[in-house]
Amino acid sequence: MFGQPPCAGNVWRRLASAKDSVWLLHFSSEYAIILFVILRHTRRQSQPLSLNKTSRNEQKGCFKSPFFFCPKIFYYGKKVILFMYSLQAEASFDAAHFLAGHADKCRNLHGHRWLVRAELCAPDLQTAGTERSMLLDFANFKQTLKRLAADLDHKFIYERGSLQPSTIAALQAEGFALAEIPFRPTAEELARWFYQALTEHGLKPTRVWLYETPENCASYFEEGGV
Repeated sequence: MFGQPPCAGNVWRRLASAKDSVWLLHFSSEYAIILFVILRHTRRQSQPLSLNKTSRNEQKGCFKSPFFFCPKIFYYGKKVILFMYSLQAEASFDAAHFLAGHADKCRNLHGHRWLVRAELCAPDLQTAGTERSMLLDFANFKQTLKRLAADLDHKFIYERGSLQPSTIAALQAEGFALAEIPFRPTAEELARWFYQALTEHGLKPTRVWLYETPENCASYFEEGGV
């Protein structure tokens, strides 16, 4: 689709000769994309290369390409690791919201069929017990995510302070299920909420995606996850 990225031969040579760097390369079956990251190890800490800094290769024009972007980088203690194992689970819920102060139609009350997807990663599988050769039992992961989604299912999610007290009272009097939250109920903020809620339940996600529609998705991750 895009053809061969520039300087691929140079990258392969660097891969063969690198001593203090690790290059991760992946080529899609449909189009060639090089995923790369340099992991520089020091005695105090490991730090991934910042793509915002101009390197000698960038000055030569090797990495001035939209095909280059970073793969997943994770921190395990003070080590930088490219994880090998991951699990993903999904849950869906139906809920209404509105965005107070929005300039367009999203300021009006409307609903979505939300889909939340979470990913867990680790460098090793468990070696004993009922979860031997597993990263984690899928059932525990899925049930926790589904319980969190159920807390918002078929509810009107609104930001604290965005509705008049009389409006809230009228909705409650009519028997509507409400979910008041301390932040604007955007997909981005809700993705963060799921991330933090999973963490509080003892599941440290690598990343959480939240789909408002099949075409629109927001995600949240913290340092070490992509």
